Amino acid sequence: MKRFRLKVLKMMVLAGMLALPMSAMAGSADGLTDLLIQKGVITSDELKAQKKKWLKMEGRIQTRYTLQETDDPKDKASEFSLPRVRFGAAGSPFENVEFKLEVDFIPDSKQTDTLTADTITGAVSSSKGNIESATKVSIKDVKLVFTQFDYANVTVGHFKVPFARQEITSSGNQQFVERSEVVRKEAQSRDVGLMIGEYNGKKLFEYAVGAFNGTKTANKNDNAGFLLAGRVAVNPFGEMKYSESNLEGESLRLSVGANYQTNELTTSGANKKLDYSSSSDDLDTDTTKYGVDLAAKFLDNASLFGEYIQAKSEPKGGTEVKAKGYYVQGGYFVLPPKFEVTARFEGYDPDDSVDNTSDIQWTTIGLNYFFKKHDWKVQANYIMKDEEEDSTTGEDKDDDTVMVQLQVKF
Repeated sequence: MKRFRLKVLKMMVLAGMLALPMSAMAGSADGLTDLLIQKGVITSDELKAQKKKWLKMEGRIQTRYTLQETDDPKDKASEFSLPRVRFGAAGSPFENVEFKLEVDFIPDSKQTDTLTADTITGAVSSSKGNIESATKVSIKDVKLVFTQFDYANVTVGHFKVPFARQEITSSGNQQFVERSEVVRKEAQSRDVGLMIGEYNGKKLFEYAVGAFNGTKTANKNDNAGFLLAGRVAVNPFGEMKYSESNLEGESLRLSVGANYQTNELTTSGANKKLDYSSSSDDLDTDTTKYGVDLAAKFLDNASLFGEYIQAKSEPKGGTEVKAKGYYVQGGYFVLPPKFEVTARFEGYDPDDSVDNTSDIQWTTIGLNYFFKKHDWKVQANYIMKDEEEDSTTGEDKDDDTVMVQLQVKF
């Protein structure tokens, strides 16, 4: 009977831990396990062994309001959206083996058109139908991490390429509603491949090198080559998490990093990746990218982040295109650790050989209120967009943007 009670108690502990993953419940759960250890119901070694097998469920919901100015004041864009609705799981089923799975459910809509054929002439006409709701399911992370060797972790699957600190940083841990434009345009984000090393900011020196298909979310390679990427970073004053804003109250933390990436894209048919004009159906393009970044948290309440990226695309038989961009951003907690004032300055030129409306110089002013750090926060951004004038009209583009976003992670 005693054995049965012990088994029931252990099962209750495990079930309680799994049923209450929210951080708000963590304190009571830890208190319960401490009490059971003190009473001799379960030993700390048994608890540790069970933790290795536990499955951690996680999720993130972002809801956003966007107001964008246009050249015509009567035609302002105003909308609510759900940019990220993610659910996933992570755990360690075996010793020195970790896994992560994350899926994004993005609400979308589509308009159905009705085609009508004239019974006499056979002419076909189209009329707009109803707007129907739809949901796009996108796999973000599917990876296995083998941690047998401390400085040589091996990661396989679909995950983030080691390039650009801000891209590596989760969208849930950003200081602004969205990443900078140069990172959004030039960073590879996720791809299928293999990586040695890691990027988590825990060590004095960290590195990561990997080979990937080079087609982002595609499960197939478009040629015989691979995207090769590498990143090194130094954290001289201790752990520097890949998380923006100084929510930890650090007096001094610093990270300096450098990134490199090279890839060959085959643009043919429906698999075109780049908008280069060519008389040939196939166009191979060699791309090379460099980047440097800096992250600092200091004075208990302040933070500063910056990054510069330069990219070069060389279509075989086409014209070389060079792109470059940067951002510098920072924040200060006027009411630590709840209320933060932020600012970001950024520039991006997708083709330095021409001046057009694609060249940007943006300034963003922001306010953040953290109910529970990045797990529950509200962010408001006003983006003042200074862009090159339209070459056809000679007028400046007017599209300043206001974004307000609520995020809950669990």
